[in-house]
Amino acid sequence: MRAYEKTERRYERRQLKRRLIGYGVIVISAVFAILGLTIWASPVGRGVELHLLRTFFQLRGPVSPPDNIVVVAIDDQFLDRFGRPLPRSVFAELFEKLAAAEPRGLVVDFSFPPDAVDPVANERMAAALSRIPSVIGGGLMRSPDSSGDQISIGTEPVLKTAVKWQLPMRLRDSGGVIKLITLDPSPQVFGVVNSIPLSRSLIEFMGITPAKPSIFDLVNYYGPSGTLTRITAQEVLDSSQVSLSEKLKNKLLIFGRQSVPQPSAAEGDGELFQTPYSEQPLYGAEIHATILANLMESRWLNGMSPAVQAALFYLGGLLGGAVLLGSRRWQNSVWLFSGLMLMVIGSYAVFTVKNVWAPVFPFLLLYATCVMIGASLFRLVLSARFNRLVDQRLGITPR
Repeated sequence: MRAYEKTERRYERRQLKRRLIGYGVIVISAVFAILGLTIWASPVGRGVELHLLRTFFQLRGPVSPPDNIVVVAIDDQFLDRFGRPLPRSVFAELFEKLAAAEPRGLVVDFSFPPDAVDPVANERMAAALSRIPSVIGGGLMRSPDSSGDQISIGTEPVLKTAVKWQLPMRLRDSGGVIKLITLDPSPQVFGVVNSIPLSRSLIEFMGITPAKPSIFDLVNYYGPSGTLTRITAQEVLDSSQVSLSEKLKNKLLIFGRQSVPQPSAAEGDGELFQTPYSEQPLYGAEIHATILANLMESRWLNGMSPAVQAALFYLGGLLGGAVLLGSRRWQNSVWLFSGLMLMVIGSYAVFTVKNVWAPVFPFLLLYATCVMIGASLFRLVLSARFNRLVDQRLGITPR
């Protein structure tokens, strides 16, 4: 009878321990899920995320962009040769040669100050732009009557009327870094044209209807400056029309500032922007071309919503804590190393293969924390003090 009672009490002790450990795992997982999300949303967490994203981009290296989007680059050498600002006659010659090459469309990401008045050159520019589907970019300004935003183009009316549309050439930054692909985070904005106005050129010029990225999706940069197919303005002027047509026919052209290698951000006249790809900034025209290429290929980086992140944090802590509490003391370091390596490898694999950005830092933080908590609880389970507490709960009087 005594042997039976001992066996039953041993069983009860083991069951109580398991319940207490289970409750501990649930509470610890919830606490550290909240902690992980708090750190993730802080400037420290965002800085670590940017560093990890940049590391993944560097490990992946450049990838091949679509060849039917071409950047027509106004580089520093061209500006040094013809002067700043460029004479309107130079723009007129460029647009005439580009129009004769028969591209599918032309997106002009360049400002034409109205103080450089040249009526003859303006008429030539307008005539060339009217021969091909073209877009001229501008910024948004609040209308005086508060009826909504209006596009402000600082140039002569003759150029505005020559192009098919005037579209805002804006980029949405996150902490000073251009990484989000959508322009307007508002959930009331529907359709890819509203969230990314420049995508209209893909739909009507290229006959492509891209899917709409979510507000959490990121720009998938193909590589450093110069990775996208490009032709300099000087090459446009120097090339024969036959050669130029072979390069640009049926292509979507993005016309704007770009130099390779590019100057520092301080020397970029507001045209350079920081990106997650590298420490070197990119010109706005190249970022716009990258976004259009992402939309064309449906190849942007799929981000995670905060709800999905919270669920993964909690599940990761729950599973990690349960495994660690069930392991032996000497196994904790093995579990820690293996878990961290698997998370890094898995995140990098889905980044390169599936174009999914799975945040790494909170997982690593939560996992390492659960390891330490698990090791401490494991030692506590084996301690005599914990056993005495269990005995008291079961009504067992120690001898």
